[in-house]
Amino acid sequence: MTNADPTPDARALLQRTARMRALARRLVTDAAAADDLVQTALTRALESGVVPAGDAGPWYAAVLRNAARDR
Repeated sequence: MTNADPTPDARALLQRTARMRALARRLVTDAAAADDLVQTALTRALESGVVPAGDAGPWYAAVLRNAARDR
């Protein structure tokens, strides 16, 4: 069994957004495309139903990279 937070709050997601946007800008060249990519990644993260507890930064980064790869 893994330690996970089944209900990430909006504040935690918003705090991640700036870091995710910075990574997205490195993955795609256009600012609008980066914003779309962050939105897609956050949607996928929320739809997964579970966010790892503790430092979830690497998990969010992986979701973002996967979303970029799927574009």
